[in-house]
Amino acid sequence: MRSRLVFFLGLLAAGSARAQLTPDERKLLDALDPDAVVSLTRQLSEEVGAGPSGAGYGSATAGSPAEEALADFIEGEMRARGFDVVRERFPVRAYDYGEVELLVGGGAVKAITLHSSTGTWGVRDGVEYRNGNENEGKRLRAKLVDVGEGRSTDYDRIGGVAGKVALVRRTFWPSASALEAAVRGARAVVFYDYPGENPDDALKQDGIQYHDDIPAVSISKRDAAGILKKLAEGEVEISISNRVDVSYGFSENVIGRVAGSETPDEYLAVTSHHDRWHRGAQDNAVGVAVMLELGRVLKDAGPRRTLLLIAFGAEEAGGIGTQSDWLVGSYAFVKSHPEIASRLAYAFNVDGAGFTAEKGHLFATLDNLPFQRGLLKDLNLESRIRVHEGVTNWVDAWSLGAIGGGAVSYLLWFPAHPQYESPSSFSRNYHTQLDVYRASEYQNLGVDLDLGALGLYRADRARALPIAFAELASWLSRTLEDDAIKAPSVSFAEARAAVESFGRAAESAPKAPARNRLHLNVRHELVPWLLTTSSSRAVLKTTPYASDLSALARAREAIESGDAARALSSLEEVATVDTASTLSEESYVRERLFAFGPASWGNDFEQDIRPVGPEAYGLYQRLRGGRVGADDRAAVQRLEAQARGHLEDALLLIAGKLREATARLEGKKP
Repeated sequence: MRSRLVFFLGLLAAGSARAQLTPDERKLLDALDPDAVVSLTRQLSEEVGAGPSGAGYGSATAGSPAEEALADFIEGEMRARGFDVVRERFPVRAYDYGEVELLVGGGAVKAITLHSSTGTWGVRDGVEYRNGNENEGKRLRAKLVDVGEGRSTDYDRIGGVAGKVALVRRTFWPSASALEAAVRGARAVVFYDYPGENPDDALKQDGIQYHDDIPAVSISKRDAAGILKKLAEGEVEISISNRVDVSYGFSENVIGRVAGSETPDEYLAVTSHHDRWHRGAQDNAVGVAVMLELGRVLKDAGPRRTLLLIAFGAEEAGGIGTQSDWLVGSYAFVKSHPEIASRLAYAFNVDGAGFTAEKGHLFATLDNLPFQRGLLKDLNLESRIRVHEGVTNWVDAWSLGAIGGGAVSYLLWFPAHPQYESPSSFSRNYHTQLDVYRASEYQNLGVDLDLGALGLYRADRARALPIAFAELASWLSRTLEDDAIKAPSVSFAEARAAVESFGRAAESAPKAPARNRLHLNVRHELVPWLLTTSSSRAVLKTTPYASDLSALARAREAIESGDAARALSSLEEVATVDTASTLSEESYVRERLFAFGPASWGNDFEQDIRPVGPEAYGLYQRLRGGRVGADDRAAVQRLEAQARGHLEDALLLIAGKLREATARLEGKKP
């Protein structure tokens, strides 16, 4: 009944909205074929590239034959729709996973290898390795130990785990937990559960960003419950054998193009990714299918700007030597094509689509928000879909909008972050073997198709592009005001003045076709410098540093009054210090080293958040012990000075870039 109700609401919204559209727009939307999307989704998920993998049946990881098979299929579908197609290769860290053989107490347990983990045996860059103690080092046999959530305090409570296998309940990202297990001397780690609603039989896959000291595998909550029962009764022996071969390889972006009839050097794009965990019906076979259907109707309508379909490879993982190992294909595209990124009039990114839910979430780059609100109004979707400011770094829209400086939006029908209301339960199946096509779960496909098609069509037909710099200026003003309250010891005057000047220039700048190129250039050269990496919303570069400075100031005041508990709670709000409560000192230092990865897209435009110094770890541990020492005040003052310096640098950068943008809008700079 719920599914039928949601479907009915979607049809009702679409039907009542048609009166707001032009005849050409109605014709375009009427041409969309949701049934074709369903058929392609099932074919991509169930047939193309499907096969056994130790990372989960059907997984198509970066650089794998399964990913290549998907690229082959997508190329053929693009050509069948009349697109010229090229495939562009880019380097990735490529993994080949053998099936996991896991015995616990003599009984077989289903398991998968977490991505970028090592195995018990395999070949790494042409060199054989063995992590086992049986079968010529291919199989590991050891005692299993329940270490709770795998925090440093859990290990301290349990005692030594050297030479054993750690059983860990996932309550935070598994990379740090895998590292802690290795530092404590564990031979392997077995994960289960995940924050949220994963069903008891779900096998959860997520990369551990090259924390590959020891094998790491994932099992279901149901199997973990049985194992915990055995452990409560006595010792349990575990046996693991999983081959993992790793080398450098190549993934591919598949790019279809139809040249625009009037302005071929400005671009529209429909994007998705084709790599996946397990069979990935929602993440992201349906995204590829929606992309191809949108491409078909827009091509038939005769695009005036050049239309691109881009199927990105290696979205889930594949980066080389970095913790930011996802979004690899879209990052490679933006870096290889500044001529497209700088003239990206509008892109619709599809990462999951149509999931049955009463509420949706629409994310859009800041200058594109008024355009998106207009789409929702005319489609009568304002009450169903909440608009969020900015895009996040969990989808390829980040590369296009926050790295490339283009306009991009995407729609989600499931919770992507705890701060959003929970309109559905797709997170139960996310990155598990349960992400398969079920008709009852795809009742909003029509909404995704309508929103994507109408937005792209209007952007294509727009004489003056819908670039709302005034919206960007308003967001900057509000955010700087909030940050200034957090950091009263730092002057925000220059940055605020720069925003005011930019806002006036934006309001007075004429909206005319002749200004399109200027506005595209200004956005491309400005926006990436304003942002810092974020998985929740648009975040201004000053915000994390203002928050750090505020927390450190409160910690210093508490230390000066001898209140260790209040100082500790304040210090826990500082970026990276949260890991001090999770990790041992050795793990903490090693975790910080991963942030210096050379391939991280966060390194561009100073978007990675600079942490305060590692001295914070020792200060945190002393405060956790309930002590306030004579040197603690000086230590927190040094950390305060670092945070203040980071904030002042961010303010300098923002003000300078805004002044440059204002001069261009006013015609004072070429």
